[in-house]
Amino acid sequence: IIYKKAFFFNQNTGWVCGDSGKVVKTTNGGFSWTLHRANTVHPFNDIFFLNENTGWAVGGTQNFSGFCYPMSAKTIDGGITWMVSEGIDYYNTLRFIYFQNINTGFLLMGGNSGGGYTGYALQTTNGGVNWTGPPDYVLFNYLRKDRNGVLLREYQKWSDAGYTSDSVFIQASTDNGLSWIAKSKF
Repeated sequence: IIYKKAFFFNQNTGWVCGDSGKVVKTTNGGFSWTLHRANTVHPFNDIFFLNENTGWAVGGTQNFSGFCYPMSAKTIDGGITWMVSEGIDYYNTLRFIYFQNINTGFLLMGGNSGGGYTGYALQTTNGGVNWTGPPDYVLFNYLRKDRNGVLLREYQKWSDAGYTSDSVFIQASTDNGLSWIAKSKF
């Protein structure tokens, strides 16, 4: 089993997600772990908990022809049981998840395009029932929230020859992804 991401709600309670929909949970700071499993064969790529009971995990696989099997899962009992949802998009797997409250959340989708990794973010305002895309549809491959509540994303520009000379950008949003301000360009 390969475990990919960990999320700790506090110093004692944390979860780690991985292959075949597996999630392990600790309530004693990592000294012991309990295995829980979502009803999926696909791997989880990221996990996030809003509180000790409500959390989401996202993932999926991509086959050789580029067809993807994305899936997300939600728990309301601390990770013991998971409600799996598939079919958000069939060209990308789900890479990152973040919720700022019970209704508003963001996920990052990613796949292969032009031989490289690309992605874009979706937002929900109803707890993950429906997801909508950003107004600019910029392809990027990193989405996280910093300690000050600022959303950060990083993306790479592509040309037919591969990366452009100014290929990596970091942008920030202080309005939950409605607008983005360039912070860095490498």
